[in-house]
Amino acid sequence: LDAQNIPKWITRWLREKFLSSLKPVAENYPKKIFIDRSDQRSKSPIVRSLINEEEIKNFLIKEDFKSISLGDFSFQDQVRIFNNAEVVVGLHGGGFANICFCKPGSKIIELKSQNAGKAIEHLAKTNELVYKSISCKPTNLDKNNQVGHINVSVDLLSKLIKE
Repeated sequence: LDAQNIPKWITRWLREKFLSSLKPVAENYPKKIFIDRSDQRSKSPIVRSLINEEEIKNFLIKEDFKSISLGDFSFQDQVRIFNNAEVVVGLHGGGFANICFCKPGSKIIELKSQNAGKAIEHLAKTNELVYKSISCKPTNLDKNNQVGHINVSVDLLSKLIKE
């Protein structure tokens, strides 16, 4: 199976399996989320990070985003969070697998090294999501295409959110 090109039937099956089994809850989930990976700093080695993460988080919070560390939530809550989200912003990584639970038309903004693959873009487009990205030159060049600490322009992020 090509991880960069996940077939639509897989996400269709995941949606049918997990969205149909969710019981209604009274909790309101945020419409705008930032996938916070700062808890990954305790793990070694750190392969990718946002150099200006605090600046990005502070900007997004002012734009009514909720910063979410996925490890703090059960799988069912992650499904609910992404199914409710209208805008998802985050650094390239596995947390984006949850976008298969987003409603069609939700906006996905991936922050990534220019060397990262297109798996998240493909997953977003397969699920009829609006995909945008900010691709940055990493400060630490490495042969592994997913490695890279990046500095993201807040102005560019602001423009993508408002589009």
